[in-house]
Amino acid sequence: MQSLLGFVHVVSDQEYTMDIAAKVTATTVELTKFTTLARRILEQDWTAAPSPVRDAVLRLRSASCAAEKAVDALAAATTKFRIGCRRAASAASLPNDVLHEIFRAWFALGTNPRSSRVPAVFTAASVNKQWRCVALQSGSFWASITIDFAQVSNVDDHIDIILKRSQGYPLDLTIRGAPLTVWIDPSADRLAKLFSASRTINIHFAWPEMDEYEPDDCVLTLFQTALPLAESIICSNFCTESLLPTGMQLFTLCPNLRRLDMDAIPFEAVDWSLVPQLTTFATTRFVTESQLHTLCTSCPGLTELSLRDLDTTPNGTARTMPDLRRLHCTGPYVLQYFGQRSAVPALHTLESGCTASILVQLLSFIHDAPWTSLRVLQLARVWNSDTAIEFLNAMRHLPNLDELRLLYESDCLVHFFQRWEKADCVEIAPKLQSLVLRQCSFPPSATRALAAFLLARTRVGKKIRRLEIVQEGLMPYETGIFAKWMTPRFEQLVDEVVIDVDTVDLVDYSFL
Repeated sequence: MQSLLGFVHVVSDQEYTMDIAAKVTATTVELTKFTTLARRILEQDWTAAPSPVRDAVLRLRSASCAAEKAVDALAAATTKFRIGCRRAASAASLPNDVLHEIFRAWFALGTNPRSSRVPAVFTAASVNKQWRCVALQSGSFWASITIDFAQVSNVDDHIDIILKRSQGYPLDLTIRGAPLTVWIDPSADRLAKLFSASRTINIHFAWPEMDEYEPDDCVLTLFQTALPLAESIICSNFCTESLLPTGMQLFTLCPNLRRLDMDAIPFEAVDWSLVPQLTTFATTRFVTESQLHTLCTSCPGLTELSLRDLDTTPNGTARTMPDLRRLHCTGPYVLQYFGQRSAVPALHTLESGCTASILVQLLSFIHDAPWTSLRVLQLARVWNSDTAIEFLNAMRHLPNLDELRLLYESDCLVHFFQRWEKADCVEIAPKLQSLVLRQCSFPPSATRALAAFLLARTRVGKKIRRLEIVQEGLMPYETGIFAKWMTPRFEQLVDEVVIDVDTVDLVDYSFL
């Protein structure tokens, strides 16, 4: 990034025009390394990855934001040179292959929608003839498009330009504020073409007024079109009250679909026999035992499954999902559905609510022998301190647990860590390396109990290597904010400490 800033300053001063090629070459080397790493990390789904990897992704995103400012400065300076002193002629003399690498690195950083509504590739193509020529030569430069229904204007023309300039390269499509009512711009035909040309589709819906919902005319209906390139479809913010017309089925023409996040779209909207290649599925709705059976039978290669829970206690025989590696659920019936851990022999990550009924099902998985495949355990919303301690005892049967995540916890943290530090419990989960605490309350007693636990683990040679504490966004006003001045003490006890509490905002929900 320093070389990039140096390049911006050099091209702005005619005295140093002879050094441009050298500066650009150095910049290209650095940016190529950066974008190679960015592609490996940012273009993949690391939700189920170990915490160190996810933390590296967060740091990479921060670095990208900083680099984006430098890239914007380069574009602005180049335009200024072209209009002013013809100094852009020196930049225009750069070899096309060097300019291509600079563009590739620049565009890989993405565009911050809060700082610019003009995609970087359009900016580059507007500087001069050479820049435009280089930008138009590579279809991959034009393969990312965002449609924001809150800022629509001549979108059909924009879509036509992208479809032409991408030269058949699979698109990454993001849609914001997709209406669940009739819309005009962009046209349905243009938007359908865009869907059909997209490799990934990330669509965020706008909630309608209940008397305005138009199921036959909303954007969602476009998922009935052929999507031959679609590998990933992620839906969010779908209105839970919005029902689909009887007989309407979506995603029936997606031969390459691997990931489907339906949010609250009704389960019955999909003919699961038509997506047998699916490996990742998520829904925020309750599903029936029959629906889950259909999913497991039709998509035997599922590796990740996320759902709220079954709507009732399952009555059928245990099902087997041999490739399932990550399971997310908030209730006990999903675990009961599988019956025993032999039904999910490859399960690596379990993300679950933390209730007495879930504990019963977890114990049934480990009653006869240790559960050796499980590496990551996430427990959310422990309301009862006794339940937390019972989960701790259950963890005796998880000898290979590498990461424990606790979410939305309050008073139970004190009891949990006070019990865990005792001599008869301190070596539970002997291979635990990472402890993640998100949206938890940290009164002084909880902070003290955590420090004592970490010290006890160190003394018995079972040191925790990584600690992550995150409190962000809106939280109840009674939440105890973690005391950042305690960070140095935790850094004595843990190799890597990540503390993020700067954006937390306490709210009294009783007045909302």
